Amino acid sequence: MIIPPGDTVEPEALMRHTTIYSMCPACKAVALVQPLLGTYRCAACNYDYKALAQDDSVREAWMLDNLRQGPMFAIFVKHLHRVLLELPIEESNERVQAFAARHGIELPAPGAWSSKRIVLIALGLVLSFIGLVVLIGLLAG
Repeated sequence: MIIPPGDTVEPEALMRHTTIYSMCPACKAVALVQPLLGTYRCAACNYDYKALAQDDSVREAWMLDNLRQGPMFAIFVKHLHRVLLELPIEESNERVQAFAARHGIELPAPGAWSSKRIVLIALGLVLSFIGLVVLIGLLAG
């Protein structure tokens, strides 16, 4: 972030960084969405994503374009939807899920790959490997 001489920026604004990509509603490029002084801008054309909060039809077309890009873009849509409309996370996620369902887009279930599930799968794989080693040892001995 570049701060012009003489301008002041709240410390929290300096800490808000993102690696969110989106198909821009203006230039249609898949580009980095950059947080900049209280707004979000397309890195390719400088489109102000805050405009999506004011125009339902443009926001819905943008959501549809991005949700069709795949599961990773669904995460980006959910995040931007929440921050642009200033909604609680649960309400925003429910709205995005319902929107996707109305348009025949299947999104991963919330929490489908939670950290608890990943740990349990890893533990199961480790125990299976140990069991296999023991079985091979019994058969060889």
